[in-house]
Amino acid sequence: MHGLGAIDHFVVLMLENRSFDNMVGRLYGPGNAPPFDHAPRGQPFDGVSGKRLGNLLPAGAVGPEPHWVPTGRARGPAVPTPGPGEGYAHVNLQLYGRVLPPYNRPAPLPAAAPMGGFALDYVRQLRRDGAPVDSARYGQVMEGFAPAELPVLCGLARAYAVCDRWFCSVPGATWANRSFLLAGTSRGFVDDTPYLQWLRRDAETVLDRLPDARGRGPAWRVYFDPRNILPLTGLIFPRLFRHVLGHFAYMSRFYRDARSGRLPAFTLIEPSMLWWRNDQHPPGSVLPGEALIHDVYTALRSGPAWERTLLLLTYDEHGGLYDHVAPPPAVPPEPDAPAGQYGFRFDRLGPRVCTVLVSPWIEAGTVFRARDAGGREVPCDHTSILRTVCARFGLPPLTARDAAAPDVGGALARTRPRRGEPSLPAPPR
Repeated sequence: MHGLGAIDHFVVLMLENRSFDNMVGRLYGPGNAPPFDHAPRGQPFDGVSGKRLGNLLPAGAVGPEPHWVPTGRARGPAVPTPGPGEGYAHVNLQLYGRVLPPYNRPAPLPAAAPMGGFALDYVRQLRRDGAPVDSARYGQVMEGFAPAELPVLCGLARAYAVCDRWFCSVPGATWANRSFLLAGTSRGFVDDTPYLQWLRRDAETVLDRLPDARGRGPAWRVYFDPRNILPLTGLIFPRLFRHVLGHFAYMSRFYRDARSGRLPAFTLIEPSMLWWRNDQHPPGSVLPGEALIHDVYTALRSGPAWERTLLLLTYDEHGGLYDHVAPPPAVPPEPDAPAGQYGFRFDRLGPRVCTVLVSPWIEAGTVFRARDAGGREVPCDHTSILRTVCARFGLPPLTARDAAAPDVGGALARTRPRRGEPSLPAPPR
């Protein structure tokens, strides 16, 4: 058995607020030593290396004349400082160069977002924060890391698969995108606040259905960092708190379960998001997140269930950081539902985020792009994880969005699992 049929354990590590170009836009292409100066096996890879990319600040933004802000190399592990804006209005400005009115119609959107307002939005954010507004500061939002600066993340992306057509589900903030991950909908919300709105409008999740699919023991578990105090997943979906004793556990339990081969069918890992963060959320350093990724991968690879495990590393949203690929249209989760928060109809995705697929059934150096039955490329978003889990365990879709999403089974292309997967260098602590 191979493909999705070979997978019994799905492990999702969702980190915070980093775009594709920011984290892995330089994974392949000019500037890398061979063989990474191009993607393996002639595959396409849509990064930033070798391209003239940037944003044009309009006249009056930082001076009387327009000003070009190019993409560049990140100047440290904790940039940008301060953090960019990530709410719905910020994302509109980043993608379209203007804050659209609080409704999408009758003001039509361009066919493709120009992706030209990241620097402008960050300039405005700096002024709101009382920070200096100079090119060294606002240029941070256009920067990205070299692979050598992220040896764990980029090592896994090169050793297994990176997805360069994976978008966040909503052009908005954290809670909405994490809601799409488990429910295929954000119940009409695009911004985190007001937080009490999430308590009033609950939704069924794939976790509610998994026990019926497995029939033995806990079929899912959320492992969270104890510094979070409470798991964010339980706050987004209050219905899940009734399972708090059997289905929520600290990360120490994850490492024991992974090394003993006792992980459930579906695992969601929540990094530390409050104190001593390791979620990579700017302006925090990316290095603690590198350590977390390393520890999660090492625990899985050393366990007896490794050959039956698929690890999915992703980011909930782009966090206001530059990406050059325009988000595509999307299927609304409830096509007949009224417009949601700010009149948004959930008919377009948010910006690209880095997603890495890790399994011994994946050929090294894969650049994964999902395709439909006719062989045409289909964009992935976080509901592709839902679609993959439902396809593996024979579950019906939760919404029209995840029903239309592609799964990632095509990345598991080997007929036999690999042997001797790479051990990654320990990141700086």
